[in-house]
Amino acid sequence: MIITITGWPGTNTRNVCKILALQLGLKYLTEEKIKEDVAKEHNILVEELDFKLGKEAFINAVNGIFRKQGSENVITDYALASWLVNDAALKVFLESKENNRVKKMVVSREMPLIVAKQMIKNEEDERKKKYLYEYGINIFDMQNFDIVLNTDKLNEDGIIALIKKYLEKMKK
Repeated sequence: MIITITGWPGTNTRNVCKILALQLGLKYLTEEKIKEDVAKEHNILVEELDFKLGKEAFINAVNGIFRKQGSENVITDYALASWLVNDAALKVFLESKENNRVKKMVVSREMPLIVAKQMIKNEEDERKKKYLYEYGINIFDMQNFDIVLNTDKLNEDGIIALIKKYLEKMKK
């Protein structure tokens, strides 16, 4: 089983994935690990992926990384995987108002409000442009996801509990 979890910057997708991986006995694949594996498979540097590997080859390579996991159950917070991985059993998007995400970053990273707000805006803008330009993906289209979860009134335990409940109720 493959689970992809993504969300707007500042929704703590990485922590949610790590905890779920531990609790459910899943292998956790980071974006960095996926890109390293694709680069290694094509004998290029990670920094060269965008330049030396075309769109279709990259998509096929990412799907290949997940197919190679075989019978292993894996979870990833690689945002692009939510759109590219065909075999994902569950795709989750974590939604949250910008002000709440900024507040979380201020507290968790101990940074000034203005810096956190700019970081979130920059990351969103970069993702929006890159995904639309390179892959034709509209990151505001939520039809690709099985669950779109508003996290504003939930802590990590609540988010994880809801995802686990959904997994229990999924048709086998």
